[in-house]
This record gives sequence, C-alpha cells and structure tokens, in this order.
Amino acid sequence: MRFELARIFLLERKQSDVFERRAADGSKLNREQWLRGVFSQEIDFIHRKSERRFVPDQSRPKGEQRIVARIGRKTLSHENDPDDHLREITREQWRACLVIIDPTSHDDGQKVAIETSSIVGSGFGNFESLITTINGRSPPEPFVIELHSITDQTTFWEYIERHKGKITSITLEVVMPNMFGGSSSFEEDAKRLRDNEKARRIKETIENEDGLEPDTERMRDAVSYATRGGGKVKAKAKGTTPYDSTKDKKYIDADVNDESKDLNQKTEAAMAAFNKDKNDIESEIEG
Repeated sequence: MRFELARIFLLERKQSDVFERRAADGSKLNREQWLRGVFSQEIDFIHRKSERRFVPDQSRPKGEQRIVARIGRKTLSHENDPDDHLREITREQWRACLVIIDPTSHDDGQKVAIETSSIVGSGFGNFESLITTINGRSPPEPFVIELHSITDQTTFWEYIERHKGKITSITLEVVMPNMFGGSSSFEEDAKRLRDNEKARRIKETIENEDGLEPDTERMRDAVSYATRGGGKVKAKAKGTTPYDSTKDKKYIDADVNDESKDLNQKTEAAMAAFNKDKNDIESEIEG
C-alpha cells in the first residue's frame, strides 16, 4: 500500500464563539486536544458530489497516540442470488481508504498519511473535502485547518542548479508558522505578519527577467519550510518547463500483500511505515 504524506496546520480563529468546542472544564482546547476531539467522531461529507464517511477506528493498540481512521464510499453491488433462482439482487457495499493522523506537536508532528487508493478516488482529495467540511461548520470550530502535501526540496534545488542564471521567477505560498518552532529569518518574518497583521497565509513572488540568484539563506529557509508541509513552491526558468512542488509529493510504502483479507495486518504495516518515516526525519534533524 502507498500513502501520501501531508501536514496539518491549525490557525486559531480571531474571535471565539460561545458554542465552540471546549474541554470538559470549559477551558480552551490546545491544538492536539482539538484534533483528537474532531477526528474521534464519525463525519459525513461530500466529495465530488458524492457522499463520503470518515470513521475513526477505536480498536487501535493500547498506548498508540496516532489516530487511525478510514474514509468510505458507499456503492451498490449488483449480484445474482444462488438461493433465489439466480435472480438479480442489489446490495449496499462500502469501500474505504486508510488514514493515519499524528496530532502531537513535535518536529515531525501534526502529520497525516493517506492511502492513495482509487477505491474511493484520490485519498488526498477525499481528505481535503473532509477538511473543507470541518472548516465550514456552524458554529465555527476554534481552529481553521490548512492541509498541504509534504514534498522533496532536493528536486527544487536540482531545478535551480540545472537552470542556473535562467530562473526568472519563484513563488512561495505558505501558511503561517505555528508548530515547527524554527528561528530562521523567514519564519520570524512570517510570525510577525501573523501576530501583527493577523495574516494566515503569505504569497510571495520574486521576479527578474534577466535571471534571479535564489541560492540564499533566506530562500533555503523558506523552501525548507514549504516542502515540510508549510505550503508550496513554484519556479520558472527560460526555455523549460516550470517547477511545481505539488507534483513532487512524498509517499511512504507499507509492505503488505494487496490481496490480504487481514485488515489488522494492513493497518499494522501502515503504522510501521509511518513510524519509520518519523524516525528517519528525527534522525535527519539530530544529525
């Protein structure tokens, strides 16, 4: 099974609502508490004009901190009943893709692994529609969710190096920082815009038809932030195809037999792949 990796960013709403979701004692929920509350319930939503259902799996192993869930689509199966002269019958059938959510705040936290299954269409697209439904609730939730794919920044710098002197524009679209805890100049500038101007997103384009020189510390910080799931990056060079980070998404693969009927085995394999990716990221950070 293959899973697409994405990052969840939570942006606090400017004004709270008297009916918004809160803790049992009436206090405000932190980001992790809110994510656990939201994704612990079944949610019906629409994706491409078709009904979908998000269902959390409450049977996860004891002590497991990640949220395991599935997004399902109902279909009608046309069959012939052997007990009724092979007459045609129609019955409901559900197909689903697996979703694993890490709601915790750490260097590689608030990450989602979404099965790239054609059973329900694009797994990422389905999850995007789920997020849209949550963001559009009334009364509004205390946070707005921003979802971005995690991509590979090395391909961006390979593009820059390959077309050195011919880069005419670079566009960054990022959500305001609230979880990576970085202290780069780019993140500090973004935090000031978030805190002072109350900005939620930044879209920044730099251009020079005679050629940019983007290999700077600030640009490296910005691209690193975006490709870790903070947004997306685009670049244009003379005489060649533009670069788009959303076309270079990061995936993990779970070692499982696609024909296996053992759902627990599939889930365990997916969790192991998700955990391996987390450990790999932490090793990179420590190194």
